[in-house]
Amino acid sequence: MESKKLQDEVMEVKEGKLDINIFIEKYQPFIFSTIKEFKGRYIDQSDELSTVGMLAFKEAIDSFDPEKGNFYSFAKKVIKLRLIDHYRKNKKRNEKVKPLFEDREYKNKLSKIEIEHSVEKYLIEEETKMRREEIKEFVKELKTFDISLKELEDLSPRKKKLKEMYFNSAEYIIKEDNLYKDFIETQRLPAKEISENLKINRKQLDRGRKYIISLIVLKKGNYEMLSEYIKRR
Repeated sequence: MESKKLQDEVMEVKEGKLDINIFIEKYQPFIFSTIKEFKGRYIDQSDELSTVGMLAFKEAIDSFDPEKGNFYSFAKKVIKLRLIDHYRKNKKRNEKVKPLFEDREYKNKLSKIEIEHSVEKYLIEEETKMRREEIKEFVKELKTFDISLKELEDLSPRKKKLKEMYFNSAEYIIKEDNLYKDFIETQRLPAKEISENLKINRKQLDRGRKYIISLIVLKKGNYEMLSEYIKRR
């Protein structure tokens, strides 16, 4: 019930019915708690990471699709990803940031190189954990269309022109609300409309059917990390 109430509030923010600043302030405890999970200690508004967290929370609001599950889980993932970005960007710029492990007992026993190695190892572990969760959800959703991850790997087009054609097909369905609604209800591609409007050969379209469906699922879902692996070009 609480999750439903939250998602209704998110939609009100997206529609401009609820002030986003008031909403972010209301959920500051959630944002700071997520940062604590990542950093290992509580923070307050004076901490630089509070800004990173609140901006990430706003990003999660802007990009959240209510048809694709729990906002808490999605927002938590986005916040952690932006924290990872924050640490890596500052490391590349050689800027001084508060150590990730500043409250760990062994901190003083480690050299700077060892600390940096520990931080990077931790960041990689966090990314891996989140990526596994995304893959798990993606595989589960693909099963509803009778598609396996192995099939998706085998069907991935090698030719640039063909890949572009399939991406255009997926985007066409997503942008056309009626077509997308019909696709979700029937779990079938509107092949006739795609072929006529995008001037695509029906045989090519049929061969790429499962790949196009997978692209639609990926683009409409909350799969930020996996989206990085499937590029248009």
